[in-house]
Amino acid sequence: MKRSWMAVLCLVLAGCVRVGGGQTGENREVTDSADTVKQVMTCTSEAGSYEFNAQGDQVTKSVQTESVSFEELGLEQGADAAKIEEAITRVLAESYGSLEGVDASGAVKDGRVEMTVSIDYETADHQALIDAGLLEPGELDSQYVSLERTQSELQSQGFACRVG
Repeated sequence: MKRSWMAVLCLVLAGCVRVGGGQTGENREVTDSADTVKQVMTCTSEAGSYEFNAQGDQVTKSVQTESVSFEELGLEQGADAAKIEEAITRVLAESYGSLEGVDASGAVKDGRVEMTVSIDYETADHQALIDAGLLEPGELDSQYVSLERTQSELQSQGFACRVG
């Protein structure tokens, strides 16, 4: 059962954001005003939602929320909600608890399991995020998570995204 929990959680919480949009070796002497604009992007689908905070094109924080039914986790509807919540929190802590800049939690809400993963990209180690499956590698010369590339990737996966 633990193996199936881990498989489901890995699938549910697999990151869709992509490292990309970094400088291509050229030094930028002039600061573009678009680089300093704070932006918030929200992407939603039936599978869940993402919220991204960005400074220009550079994502600084993301929050991913997924809602999964008990059946999808291989649990009976009448299972003890407190024990399920405790197990989810334990599995998330084991999977992501050692990652700096990552906070993961799970809770039982309205007969479903709601899992949330928050990532602070300013403090997190990008390679550790890639190794944990929370971030997909992009261009090799990239130095940050690109809001534009993330939006394109999520929209190609069926998410509706709104920047505002």
